Amino acid sequence: VRAESWQDSGNVMIGVAPLDQESSLFSGVIRNGKFKRLYVDGGTSFEAFSVAGGSPLPVGATITARFNDGTLSFAVNGGAFATAHFGRPIPTGVLYAPVIFFGQRGTTVEVLHGEASSSNECPLDILVGVASLAKKYLVSAVLSMATHALKERIAKAKRRKDVGAFEQILATAISGDLDAVRMAALDSARDFAELRSRYDAGSLLPEVAHDLQAIWPPILRKRLPGKCLF
Repeated sequence: VRAESWQDSGNVMIGVAPLDQESSLFSGVIRNGKFKRLYVDGGTSFEAFSVAGGSPLPVGATITARFNDGTLSFAVNGGAFATAHFGRPIPTGVLYAPVIFFGQRGTTVEVLHGEASSSNECPLDILVGVASLAKKYLVSAVLSMATHALKERIAKAKRRKDVGAFEQILATAISGDLDAVRMAALDSARDFAELRSRYDAGSLLPEVAHDLQAIWPPILRKRLPGKCLF
């Protein structure tokens, strides 16, 4: 997360939020351009925190958050990560999503991210599961983030001409009833030549081929002698 002037951004909280209602939000707090506090939703006080380059934050500083196996850590401008030690441990076995909260109107930050390697990507079934749960329980912010992540994977699969990955994403979006992802996939598929070749050859999954009939003519098989197809 980057801001031109953290000093003018008021209070900004960066952290992770659970999908369920029983766990707490865990976050780092930037206040008056200084990153030296932590906060747990439902708590009564702030925890002290120290990260290299965090007090005060330089002009245009970028804060990187990393969350893995119940551990949240932060770094400033590509420096060393500092682990956030909260008053109580972050529960494991809970699905979390990244969050940013603003304490005043008019605050503007830029959310940056790199393209993760395949080994570091969230497994597709988990990502779709998060989106499906968010849709079921009307957690719009989480649903929006998960949908955006799935759209990015669709675009990456197309760039790499990876028909298998594209097919898998669309198939899971169909099974998860994620209409926005399905529409994005169909829109991206229109000029995906390698996918069209697989479609014409009839080698795609049946549910994927059926969805693609919305943009391409149905595949007509040759009628066998003496057989009635209808």
